[in-house]
Amino acid sequence: MNAAVCAEKLAVAPPKQPYRHVSGKTEAFVMTRSLTRFLPRSAALAATAALAATAVACGAPPVPGVSSDYSVTRAGDGHVLRWNPCATIRWRLDARLEPGAMPQVSSALNTLGSATGLSFVYDGTAAYTPQPNKWNQPSALVVSFARHSGAVQGSNYLSGAGQIGEGGWTASGTSQANIRIVEGYAVIDTDLYNRSTGNVRAATLLHELAHSVGLNHAAFKSEVMYPMLTGVSPTFYAAGDLSGLRAVGSGAGCI
Repeated sequence: MNAAVCAEKLAVAPPKQPYRHVSGKTEAFVMTRSLTRFLPRSAALAATAALAATAVACGAPPVPGVSSDYSVTRAGDGHVLRWNPCATIRWRLDARLEPGAMPQVSSALNTLGSATGLSFVYDGTAAYTPQPNKWNQPSALVVSFARHSGAVQGSNYLSGAGQIGEGGWTASGTSQANIRIVEGYAVIDTDLYNRSTGNVRAATLLHELAHSVGLNHAAFKSEVMYPMLTGVSPTFYAAGDLSGLRAVGSGAGCI
């Protein structure tokens, strides 16, 4: 393929992934974005295979990824749902089941901050397990190590069926024009986390924390936002991940 054809084909964005969307109950606009690790992907796989074949034909390496391979969520008026980058995001860690997790979580948040321009400030520990439709978070962002649904100190976000984590956010505003993310969470299955390799652990934290700032799944395995993580998944944000994180980051200006 010639350069012009390659550029045109590789610029096509991969298909968006399905997601759960629940409307809120207050007078303000409220949306909850909850992202599972395992989603129906039959349509996405076919498109991904075609895009991968194009990448190979054009000589594009599988890493660092494809810059168009990302997905974000938009409000009704079309703007990208994201945090206000001009305000500090306070966060707490629930490490009751994973007492040594602070260095890994802090490192992942530093990486996320560098990629987005968002400012994360640690507010201390929290004995808090994120749950669906639970609105009393002790901080704007909570990172929690929990067990699967039904277990002691379990989260209903975690199925236990090979799902190592889940990240999501809540957005609100007084109108469609100023709706933005105001709370986020990343909850990790501590049992699966401890049975995983170091690479999978690192990728999991980057993946779920990126969900908490508004980034959705990617179509290519070369991105850390691909929904199925393995021992060969990247332990860094690849090209598509970085494009998406810029879209939800400080470059788009204050809200």
